[in-house]
Amino acid sequence: MKISKPVHFHINTGASATTLLDKDTYYLRINTKKLKKAERKIGGLGGLIDTFVIEDAAVLFRAENEEIIKENLRLLVGTHDLSKLSAEEKS
Repeated sequence: MKISKPVHFHINTGASATTLLDKDTYYLRINTKKLKKAERKIGGLGGLIDTFVIEDAAVLFRAENEEIIKENLRLLVGTHDLSKLSAEEKS
């Protein structure tokens, strides 16, 4: 699958994984049902979420000097159970 759309990331240099969430997967048209389930869920302020994995992701970053930097990585895709969210949280 080749995706070529910009996504804004919040970078946490101490994080053990790079993760896309629901909003980004919807925007990028990634069908999470076709992805392999990750070994475990990941958690944050909102609790645990189901996690899937893209083993061969390539993420391109534009540096301040306009140079393009390519990072090959194992990308996690987190999905929320929308039935548990309020209308405000869903938006």
